[in-house]
Amino acid sequence: MDSQRLSTIAIKAIQHILRYHLGPNASLDKDDETIVRDSIEAIFPLRKRAQDIHVAHLEIACDAAVAFAQTFNKSQPQSQHVNLRWFYICVQSLLSIELKPELLQNGTVERISLGTEQLDDTSDSISEVNSASLGLSETEEDVSPQVTSVEPSVTADDRAPVPMKDPKSKWEEEELQEMIRLKDSGLTHKRVAERLGRTQSAVENKYGRLMSHRAMLSPTLKRGHDQEDDGDHAGNSGKKRRPKA
Repeated sequence: MDSQRLSTIAIKAIQHILRYHLGPNASLDKDDETIVRDSIEAIFPLRKRAQDIHVAHLEIACDAAVAFAQTFNKSQPQSQHVNLRWFYICVQSLLSIELKPELLQNGTVERISLGTEQLDDTSDSISEVNSASLGLSETEEDVSPQVTSVEPSVTADDRAPVPMKDPKSKWEEEELQEMIRLKDSGLTHKRVAERLGRTQSAVENKYGRLMSHRAMLSPTLKRGHDQEDDGDHAGNSGKKRRPKA
């Protein structure tokens, strides 16, 4: 699997989900495809550090889908915005068939029982919501946009990256504290992601939600965080994209 092949199937999956969202005539233009290809090219070398290269390919493609969706939202009215979490999961489900087919190898599905048995409790999701560190909604507004900044030339934490983790692995409390410590030290989202073995979008997602939670507890911090968001979005303008007739 090379980056060109991965880009091709990622674009196909993204367009399929976009048509579900907007209608059968929606499609990606050349600029959209460039966003996906550039995103994949930028992080494709990270797959060499992954314990499972097939999982790495899947996560790289999904990360590119989020990069496209963020740009798409900037050019669309609020009513047509894509929920980033939903978009990621949809693309992941489609691409799993080709990139990680063993996830579906069993092929069985648990049907809903008509008896008195209780449905399986989604304990993982509930425990994550109840966690003090992660007790935030998984909405589009909780996901930080892509942030571009100059990386510090020398930092105390400028060490080698670690192997990429499984995208489905839960964030442990120690890992969250380490992420906050690295961000406080001045590292960018990209460098923090390399240190933690996560993708840049995963770090931006989690860090943004943690900061939003902290902002709700501190009005002063919230005002500062809002000012940073205004700075990040200043000067960004998108183009209108309409479904092709």
